[in-house]
Amino acid sequence: MVNPSARRGAADVTQIRIRLVAIADGLEQRQDALAAAGGAIGEEVLDEVDRAQRVSEIRFTIALESAVSEARVQIAHALDILDEGGYGVCEDCGAQIGKARLAFRPESTRCLPCQSAADRQSGLDYGVLR
Repeated sequence: MVNPSARRGAADVTQIRIRLVAIADGLEQRQDALAAAGGAIGEEVLDEVDRAQRVSEIRFTIALESAVSEARVQIAHALDILDEGGYGVCEDCGAQIGKARLAFRPESTRCLPCQSAADRQSGLDYGVLR
């Protein structure tokens, strides 16, 4: 006989996987849209104001592409951890990651204190939850 809690756990894992894959697919579509927009930005520039606007748009697009790429890497990492059976456990300290945090950021692989410490160490301490 199958343990009901094990069945529920498998269903939860499936739902988590579906959600992470859907987020990854959405990010891929955004990355494709950004790439298409990047080509349009490089069109002919008529004056200094247009040039300044285009430079600003290019820099913003590059920053967005970087953020999308980083998010896709984090989702792939979370899927790997899910496959290994460690989803919901902080990869740094081993503590349980809060349910609210996982509901908000299902790609989280660290508890909030460890993520904050990692962000500070990498220079990304800008108050955004990961």
